[in-house]
Amino acid sequence: MVINVKNLICELQLEPHPEGGHFRRIHDGAVTVSSIELGNERKALSAIHFLLDRGEHARWHRIRQEELWHHAAGGPMVLHLVDPSLLAANRIVIGPPDASHPVLLAVPPGWWQAAAPLADASLCSCVVAPAFDFSDHDFLVDDPAVHIFRDRFPDLAFML
Repeated sequence: MVINVKNLICELQLEPHPEGGHFRRIHDGAVTVSSIELGNERKALSAIHFLLDRGEHARWHRIRQEELWHHAAGGPMVLHLVDPSLLAANRIVIGPPDASHPVLLAVPPGWWQAAAPLADASLCSCVVAPAFDFSDHDFLVDDPAVHIFRDRFPDLAFML
């Protein structure tokens, strides 16, 4: 299903995302949890809409929590994942339920991730638990390991 990106940005009230594309936080959980790993109390979960248009990508980043990506509309989304030790890269496509791809993908905490629509624009919902905060977010380009990443995965470096 091809989506009209400009209309969807307006309808969903999306704003530019620092990684690329557009987003809007759509849910903060009703329950508050204490997280030893994150060092504070916060909502148990949060969710966003995340839209990438054809030709856009989400830059390499990681967060400290587990993240669920759920395909919502448009064409399939390619998720690139690299383990925290930068030893192995995976390419996983999520897509519409009628396609041969899963519609849901869990990204483990601390894994590097980047995303791009396979062809047409793609809308996903992303759920993070405990709730996301930008203090939990790192761009790979700002990490000292970026040189190792470039050496091991030169074909993926364009998404830095």
